[in-house]
Amino acid sequence: MAQRICVHIGAPKSGTTYLQTILAGNKKRLRDAGVLLPNRKSGDFENVASWVRGAASPRVWDRMSRDIRAFDGTVLLTSEWFCMAEPDHVARFVDALGTDQVDVVYTARSFMSSVPAAWQQLLKSGHASSLEEFVASMDRHPEQEGRRRWGWNTLDPAVVLPHWRDAVPPSRIHLVTVPTPGADPTLLWNRFATACGFSPEGCQLDLAVPNQSISAEVARLLQLIGPQLREAVRADRDGWRVQKRWIRRYFSEQVLLPQGGHPIAVGDHELHLLRQRAEQTVAFLRESDYHVIGDPEELLQHRSKPGARAVADVSSAELLELASAVMPQLLGRLREESERAHAAEVALRASRAAAER
Repeated sequence: MAQRICVHIGAPKSGTTYLQTILAGNKKRLRDAGVLLPNRKSGDFENVASWVRGAASPRVWDRMSRDIRAFDGTVLLTSEWFCMAEPDHVARFVDALGTDQVDVVYTARSFMSSVPAAWQQLLKSGHASSLEEFVASMDRHPEQEGRRRWGWNTLDPAVVLPHWRDAVPPSRIHLVTVPTPGADPTLLWNRFATACGFSPEGCQLDLAVPNQSISAEVARLLQLIGPQLREAVRADRDGWRVQKRWIRRYFSEQVLLPQGGHPIAVGDHELHLLRQRAEQTVAFLRESDYHVIGDPEELLQHRSKPGARAVADVSSAELLELASAVMPQLLGRLREESERAHAAEVALRASRAAAER
């Protein structure tokens, strides 16, 4: 049985992609050092996080739990969507882990950075809103699964961590602050490894690829056509995998993101609201008995990017220029897919004809 189980529960947009890329690229090195990542495919941890909330079958967890029981060392599970678990989910999950040596790790980032980044994820999935509307809706919990992922219920440690403290002692709940921009790029990794109880040394770190932000111009285009994109791929009918593949990964990230543009500016009113919330959270952390690695003051920091502009200031002429740049690329992809489908159909016909001879 594992001697220790660490569950990295998020938060989303807090360096999780950076950390998970390092973990995946160093899986064998970590195993040799006594740290097991018990996933066999990239989506296994997300599947388990869904199972914890009762939204997936136990098949992946059943297999993963067998591997955990067979390992004598430290086990690490990581998904930013573990943070969506409610207290009753947490109690069942910790009980299913089968040991009282459970540690919870939560990476927290300045709200002035994480909230605009979360809003961009919604835009990249075809959900049209302004940043102002998004900030104003952070306390709401609509029925849609996708929207519940982006609120204070996932981004604020003052909301998330209390869900775990009845099942895990606060001294074993570790909050890791994300360093401010310009800090040593390895600092977050070093803090995270320390929280998980293994040495950060010996791992290859240049594998890590952080998420890229979209530009103000791209954000404005997605605001205008997002609902039509969702309708075109029948996202509401066919589920999140469809919108993730076609709207977010293909259209938003592969087609639009490389077009560049200006960084997105956050309005003064929204910055004020987010800082107020951050100040409340920092006060909560200073009064709590959770184990903090880093400096809570980092959650209050914000640095505007040079050249940033408001999304609402993007002109119609700029949108036309952006659309003109991506239309040929879309037509080229359409031709490639059409020719691939035609070739497959010709091959199938030939195979059937040969079988009939």
